[in-house]
Amino acid sequence: MSGKGHKSRFRILPESTLPPDVREALRTAKRSGNRLRTFENNEHKLPEPQQGYQYKEIQVGHANPGDSRPPGKRRLVLEVHEGTGRVGEKYFSDGHYTRGVFCRIR
Repeated sequence: MSGKGHKSRFRILPESTLPPDVREALRTAKRSGNRLRTFENNEHKLPEPQQGYQYKEIQVGHANPGDSRPPGKRRLVLEVHEGTGRVGEKYFSDGHYTRGVFCRIR
């Protein structure tokens, strides 16, 4: 396993408690599946995806309030099946650049 932890070690965050813009981004991401950008997991923050799945990401918001650059610190990472586009596990980070902040979404 290349990830730093097993998925059971991640705090679970109910989807209903996500901020509105994150919930909307999640709905969009679920429909987009394999068309999303690949999340490389270079920092090994997430566990190894299931066989046949890969991590895809969508960034939410801006880096700083009023920032015109699109990449933000908030990030959704979805485990997406390479063939069908089916979404498995869902992760969210409200501070992607801070270690240990990913949560599993239920």
